[in-house]
Amino acid sequence: MSLNRFELGRRYKLLSLLTIACMLLCSAASAQKAPRSIAEMEDISDVILVGTIAGLRSESRPSRIESGFGNTDWVITLTLAVREVEVGDLSSEEVEVRCIRVRSRKSVFGLVSLTGHRPIPGIGSVARFYLKKDAGAWAVVMPNGIAAVTNDEDGGARRLGDATEVSKLGSPRYTFFLPIELWVGVAVLGILAIPVVRRFRIRN
Repeated sequence: MSLNRFELGRRYKLLSLLTIACMLLCSAASAQKAPRSIAEMEDISDVILVGTIAGLRSESRPSRIESGFGNTDWVITLTLAVREVEVGDLSSEEVEVRCIRVRSRKSVFGLVSLTGHRPIPGIGSVARFYLKKDAGAWAVVMPNGIAAVTNDEDGGARRLGDATEVSKLGSPRYTFFLPIELWVGVAVLGILAIPVVRRFRIRN
């Protein structure tokens, strides 16, 4: 019986260590990429414009940030009414631009990469957009390529927050409820526990 207790105690300690390790990995993965400076965004943008968000729609797609089965992103498409083109060549009065938010990842390490654009304002918001051509479409520079513009009346900057539609998308989640690394740990512990359970049953 003491042997069983020793074996079970050792496996409980192993499970605790795996759980703590997973929590530490999750904490590390939640770190956001630092916002780019204005100079950096100006340097990589093909077009910089000031526009009003006239439309917003979102859909789930396989991730282009972290490829592989089980990784998905929210692709948020903004329709912009162009007020002024500050840099680059854009003759359209209306343009669609793409933003991204992470929807799900199968692995904790999948959240170490970019988690998407912040903020993504709602319809009616006026902002400066730093855009780059990507696969034939306009994409907002990651992660902070939507910036506040100066308010002419008081010289301050309008505060930008997430659109209600974007807030409702929620936080990133794991594809299989838990990160796949933790499932592997649980499976290993289950295999290690089999001999102990059998020995316990035989003695009782």
